[in-house]
Amino acid sequence: MNKTRPTRPLTNLRHAAEIRGVSNCPYYAKVELLADELTAKLPDFRVHKIVKNPEDWQNWIQEETLKNKWTTVKASPVVWRELVDRGGPKTLLGGANEFLEYAMAYFNAESLLNTDVLMEIAKDNVYFEKGRRQKEAIMKSLEPMHKKVAVFGIDCESAYHFLSKLAIENVFPNNEPIELSIYSDNFSMEMQNCLNMELLDMASVHLRHFEFVKSLEECVAAAELIIMFDVIPRETVIKTVRKRTTILFEERSDWLQRRYLFLVQLSEAIRAQCNPTIKVLITGNPHFYQIAEGAYTPINFDVTVLAGLLENFMEPRNVFGLSKPLERIFTTALARQLKVRSADVSNVVVWGNAGGRMEVDTSRSQVYRKRDRETSVCGPDWFHLSADSMPCKSSALRTDIVYKDMKPGGIRSTMKSLILHSECIISLLSELFRGPTLTEQHFTSLVTVSNGGSSSRGEYSVPEGLAFSFPVVLTPASCWAVVKDFSVDEDLNARLKNCAKEILKDLRVLDIPKWQRCRLFADGEY
Repeated sequence: MNKTRPTRPLTNLRHAAEIRGVSNCPYYAKVELLADELTAKLPDFRVHKIVKNPEDWQNWIQEETLKNKWTTVKASPVVWRELVDRGGPKTLLGGANEFLEYAMAYFNAESLLNTDVLMEIAKDNVYFEKGRRQKEAIMKSLEPMHKKVAVFGIDCESAYHFLSKLAIENVFPNNEPIELSIYSDNFSMEMQNCLNMELLDMASVHLRHFEFVKSLEECVAAAELIIMFDVIPRETVIKTVRKRTTILFEERSDWLQRRYLFLVQLSEAIRAQCNPTIKVLITGNPHFYQIAEGAYTPINFDVTVLAGLLENFMEPRNVFGLSKPLERIFTTALARQLKVRSADVSNVVVWGNAGGRMEVDTSRSQVYRKRDRETSVCGPDWFHLSADSMPCKSSALRTDIVYKDMKPGGIRSTMKSLILHSECIISLLSELFRGPTLTEQHFTSLVTVSNGGSSSRGEYSVPEGLAFSFPVVLTPASCWAVVKDFSVDEDLNARLKNCAKEILKDLRVLDIPKWQRCRLFADGEY
């Protein structure tokens, strides 16, 4: 026996309505209440309501009229209808009268409320809409603000790894979202497209927005942190004579002059567009081990010049340079000599010119988790030994062990040096903004400006205003402070003077009176 399939009732079709109106409109109140009644009685009926303020309605309805090419401007409310089962674009139903006819024809429903009741409901709508908007404003003000980070010298090899790490591991407290402004002048379009695809594919929850800009002022505008890689690399010329290749570097004086001109432009942009609390980190390039080849970035030169140009605008110590990769290399060398893990060695200090003439100091170094050779007993986490109390000579570390890592080829893998450089930047920024991870007080090496205070000699006899790699600690105000109680003997003091002399030699190229008149050259002390 053949059975005919029953037709589906019209009222079982899934309907959706969108209603937009003014909060103080009684006709909107009438349509809204009838739509709510239909939603309660019909399981397949859905309504979406959008309330506009009276001052916003006129602009919105005029835009809709132009976009939809309506012949007349609609009055509040405006209702659209869509059959969800069929899909497709929504259909304009009309105003209040059209919706009442639609409800009567399809669902046999009508509104019996009189005008006085509708006017009272409209007043309630105005009151509740005002409260809702105030609540939204309060919640928006409590949302974490974007931290804008400006990045320069993105064509540096380690910058690619750094940006990936920064997007994944947020260095700011409370996981505040990051907005990246990348200075792309003289940056190839191919590299820009690769970096753009990489950042998009990561879909990081911390990275809210990034852009490539070619204007200095636009790049640093409203930034809270500036990270500068080797933005002005040293030019090279490769010559091959009789199958022998020679790399000729640009004259150092010309290179430093070009860097100075860029730093002047950057300082002017910071003065014009930034807050005095901004922090500037100069990281240089990752090739710290190519000392003999002259490829390292003059970080001390850059910090000294930029801090001097911004002297009356911001705290000089908010401009600092990276020497942590050198500290990591020296720490590894010390751990290798002591036959312990490098993670168990702390407080190795790098003095001097980062990448140039420098000195390693292990007088305050500590070794944790040292095992006894006979019993293999390991001390508790809080127990540590001084590196000076162990069979290790600082001179041997400096000459026989350290510099074999610092020579060309000492870092066996280029990728290893790139990862080391980017990891040290992330570690330094995390410590700056989140605080140190260790419970005990420890210090790190950082290129910062010497502050003489009451003495014109500066810290550890380094001239005031000169950037030098010092042991520093983080203060509660998230600022770096030089450790004051280091014991410096005559031998170390003489070597530190030679380090300062090398930095001052670069500064003399600029013909700046402050450094030309520096007594370290006048009296021949160095």
